[in-house]
Amino acid sequence: MKRKTAIATLNVQKRLFTVLLFSAIALVVLYGFFVSKSIVNVIIREEVQNSMVTIHSTTGDLESQYIVLKNAIDVEFAYTLGFTDIAEKTFVARKSPLGKSLSVNDEI
Repeated sequence: MKRKTAIATLNVQKRLFTVLLFSAIALVVLYGFFVSKSIVNVIIREEVQNSMVTIHSTTGDLESQYIVLKNAIDVEFAYTLGFTDIAEKTFVARKSPLGKSLSVNDEI
């Protein structure tokens, strides 16, 4: 009887050792995977930051060019393009599709 329990205990120990060994190997592989992913994410973040710096500097250049061009437009420039002053101002108003509209207090 002792021999059967000793063999059963030995089999349980072998299975337990195998499970622990595979678990340790799996944990080492997962650790390596997550460390490599972290390194890749840091590199990508640095590249994105460099791209952002480039885009911000380009945006600043474009804004300064816009301001220079906007300040160049004045009445004399409009006259050189053929625009003229109008003699009489005309205002246009759109009517409601229903003819009249109601306000919050049902006033017409």
